Amino acid sequence: MKQHSFISHTSEETRLIVAPRIEEYNAVRLHEALQGLSPCQFAKTA
Repeated sequence: MKQHSFISHTSEETRLIVAPRIEEYNAVRLHEALQGLSPCQFAKTA
């Protein structure tokens, strides 16, 4: 994963930068601990 360095001047800037990564982590990225599912997919099976 690429490391990005940035200086955030406002909390809104931080949200704009972080939100897509949170979405990717929860909806797209597969997790070995969740039997190869994303957290969103896993939550639907519970």
